Amino acid sequence: MDLSRQFMMAGGLVALLSMLAIGSWVVSRVRNDAIANEAANTARFMDSFIAPLAQELKSADTFSIGPIRALDEILDGPELRDRVVSVKIWKPSGRIAYARDVDLIGRSFPLSAGLQGALAGKTIAELNELDEAESRDEQSSGIPLLEVYSPIRADWSGDIIGVAEFYENATELSDQLERARLQGWLVTAAVTSLICLSLFGIVRRGSRTIARQREALAARLAEVETVASQNLELRRQVERASRRLSELSEANLRRVGADLHDGPAQLIGLVALRLDAWRRLSGKAQHAAYEEISNTLQTALSELRQISRGLVLPELRDLALVDVIERAVAAHEARTHTTVGRMLDLAKRDAPEAVKICAYRFIQEGLNNAFRHAAGRGQAVTATMEDDSLVLRVTNEVVKAVTPPGTPREKMGLPGLRDRVQSLGGSFSFVIGAKQAVLEMRLNLMSEHADD
Repeated sequence: MDLSRQFMMAGGLVALLSMLAIGSWVVSRVRNDAIANEAANTARFMDSFIAPLAQELKSADTFSIGPIRALDEILDGPELRDRVVSVKIWKPSGRIAYARDVDLIGRSFPLSAGLQGALAGKTIAELNELDEAESRDEQSSGIPLLEVYSPIRADWSGDIIGVAEFYENATELSDQLERARLQGWLVTAAVTSLICLSLFGIVRRGSRTIARQREALAARLAEVETVASQNLELRRQVERASRRLSELSEANLRRVGADLHDGPAQLIGLVALRLDAWRRLSGKAQHAAYEEISNTLQTALSELRQISRGLVLPELRDLALVDVIERAVAAHEARTHTTVGRMLDLAKRDAPEAVKICAYRFIQEGLNNAFRHAAGRGQAVTATMEDDSLVLRVTNEVVKAVTPPGTPREKMGLPGLRDRVQSLGGSFSFVIGAKQAVLEMRLNLMSEHADD
């Protein structure tokens, strides 16, 4: 069980118990304060006319006829008729000096807790707690009553000479307390729920973080195991390193051979083809062909010097990729006096120098093969971008199938070109169909090999 579920179970139980405790305390406090405030207001109001009439209690156990009639008239008046249901005035000895029920006047009863509190100088209030023997009539009223005990004091000395007990109609107060109780519980529940949800959200995020860290730790352990196995493999590779040194040397020689074949050898081969045509020409045409052959040989010599210095096509560095491809196509057209179809959808995208050189050599080798084997018929160059990959294709018509349809037998130029493309992390293919030969390379310009 995850941490969030444990918190939901344990924290939910604690929150529920806390809500019940706090809600009960809040509702009880609101009820007690409301009753106390209502009792204090009523006591001050009743004391304003009872106290002057009750001063006889300092020397008598009951009221004379005058104060009794005055109290009856006040209680039957419009202000108190519906508000105050009953009134009793007590002597400190427990004798009733005045009551609306004349049968109770002069009788003595045990001092209740409310009477004792009033005799101590406090205003005591009780709601619907009519359990005293003298309160039978009030118990049968059928309405909620607020029972208030208020001390009566002598005018000059302030001594307590009696207690006024009156019963107020508490229907409205009971409704207010019920609404307050409901609102108190709703607010307590809402606040508790909000706190629980907030804490649960925090614990939930923490639980998820712990789960992710646990997964990350497991992944790290798996990675450590993988690294350990890789280290074992590395030790084995170190043992094979000496054998591969010679293979790398041979690969470097093949790469140099590919540069010689793809560059100067192609140009010299082109010169050899043009010599046959030169012998059949005469006059100015022969002179122009001679100049062209001379220029081609100069270009081949220049590239030989560049290769010998370890430099390859330095003029490509500042060109955009599409301009490099266009230059390779234009150079072939100038050398062979043929037309090459092209669809170059690259805009002015730049590329690493190694990619530019590879693209130039790919176009050069592909078009030279098309001219040699198909006399340049249907030769075309296509360059597009698919996501971050450069796709180059050189196509030409198949005039005479020197190999069966399918994957041809590669000669010297194609393996070197394949090595060049694959060294940059690309793919290479050459397929001869029934009517068309397709030479294609794909190279991801975003790969780390392309940046080398």
